[in-house]
Parts: sequence; structure tokens; C-alpha cells
Amino acid sequence: MLGSIVELLFGVLLSALILLVGVCILGSMFAALRAVSRSSDCEREEAKEIFAFGAEVTELDVRMIETASS
Repeated sequence: MLGSIVELLFGVLLSALILLVGVCILGSMFAALRAVSRSSDCEREEAKEIFAFGAEVTELDVRMIETASS
């Protein structure tokens, strides 16, 4: 009787441990994917800012050329 209870508890604890390890692995993967996604979003924003600045400079250059030629 006592032996079967111990075996049952051991089985339940072993199952809980396996489940806990699996959840930790999945959580780590999810956190890593979110970090990579945020990093790429940040890089996209920087690229947009650089492109917008380049467009402003080009527009100013065109204005300067138009005013210099007139």
C-alpha cells in the first residue's frame, strides 16, 4: 500500500518536472523570438528615419539648385 503511494507520488512529481522543463524551454524560445522581433522593428524604424532624412536633404538640394539657377 505504502509502496504504491510512493510510486504514484514519484510518477506525479516526475511528470510535473518534465512539464516544467518543457514550459521553461518554450518560454525561453518565445522570449528570444520577441527580442529578435523588437530588434528588427527598431532597425526598420532607424532605416525609415535615415530614408526620411535623405529625402529631406534631397528636397533641400533641389530647392538650392532651383534658386541658384534663377
